[in-house]
Amino acid sequence: MEAAVGAEYTPHALFGQVGEQLHILGMGDLEYWRHLKNMSEAPYPLLHIQGLEDFPDFGHAVPSFADCRITLTALGGKVLAGEEDYLSVKGKDEWYGGLHLEGKSALWRWDTSSNRLIER
Repeated sequence: MEAAVGAEYTPHALFGQVGEQLHILGMGDLEYWRHLKNMSEAPYPLLHIQGLEDFPDFGHAVPSFADCRITLTALGGKVLAGEEDYLSVKGKDEWYGGLHLEGKSALWRWDTSSNRLIER
């Protein structure tokens, strides 16, 4: 999400911009598109995707997806600035390995200074 600050990207250009970080996480393009979808969904989008018809998946390609434009929303800016906590706003119910993030009070966060999960 930091890569979208003050810029407008196509989905493929943004994927290329953050590719080194994604490589470390072992994330491919389809998984990345799923995360973009989650970050752009109402009612609390972090990203705005202009021209979006659908996201590509294993079953079908979406030619117009390459021409979309991705920008940061006001909420996305507040989350990046540390003024809002996204999980407290939107909540979550997902498993990451053996860690279940659930509800709006999920305690786990990624600490960028130590590059590890910490309990809040």
